[in-house]
Amino acid sequence: MSKYFSFLIYLLYICQVMSQEHNLKIDYDLYIKGFSLSKKSSELFVADGFSLFIWNDTISKVEENETEENLLKFTIELSDSIGTLNYYSKKEDSILTRSVGLDEVHVVKEKRTAIAWELHPETKTIGKFTCNKASSTFRGRTYEVWYTPEIPVFYGPWKLHGLPGLVMEVKDNEGMLQAYFKKFSRTDKDLAPYLSALQTGKIISIEEYAEIQRKLGDELVKKMKLSFPRDLNMSIDGIKQDQLEREFN
Repeated sequence: MSKYFSFLIYLLYICQVMSQEHNLKIDYDLYIKGFSLSKKSSELFVADGFSLFIWNDTISKVEENETEENLLKFTIELSDSIGTLNYYSKKEDSILTRSVGLDEVHVVKEKRTAIAWELHPETKTIGKFTCNKASSTFRGRTYEVWYTPEIPVFYGPWKLHGLPGLVMEVKDNEGMLQAYFKKFSRTDKDLAPYLSALQTGKIISIEEYAEIQRKLGDELVKKMKLSFPRDLNMSIDGIKQDQLEREFN
């Protein structure tokens, strides 16, 4: 039996459990930076041994702007009614990410990267919680986060796990990704449809995903150039894509 098939069987079991239990639900305001900040609602569900981060209200679009180096820079956002999902299994120590492409949905399976967090002495209050500061570099971006030991869980938004408390606030040094805690509650929301969606996409590795993203960017650059006026002399080398994850090793 393949390890992918075994993992899908495990997901079916989790699907039943999550439809029956009350889980911890954390709401965030999530911002992704393209030409302007795009605000998205997002929810993190935490249960015993796993978490599910759901990005909602994502608008499919290609945004572009000119950088200080006079390069045309664009950000790609693709989604559907389910949205982007990040499922983390503590037992498997792995992450499944549902990613919507131009032609098909991919489910990226990867081992969790152990982020080397640096803990800082600074504290601040978010809501009614005392939070501590931490920072690290992950996938080519430098992040500053605030977490609270008062909610002693391992998880945070997106793939930013591994701190001794819930991640309450996130911002990278370029403002590409920002997340702000809104509230938390207990919920019996049925998450089975989201977990089922993780079983319907094509399972690929993080290395395959990186190559797909590169080719997608190259293809969109070519299409953008074809849409330019014929008398506009612009090299493809003068256009670059920007992604949330820049490095995959």
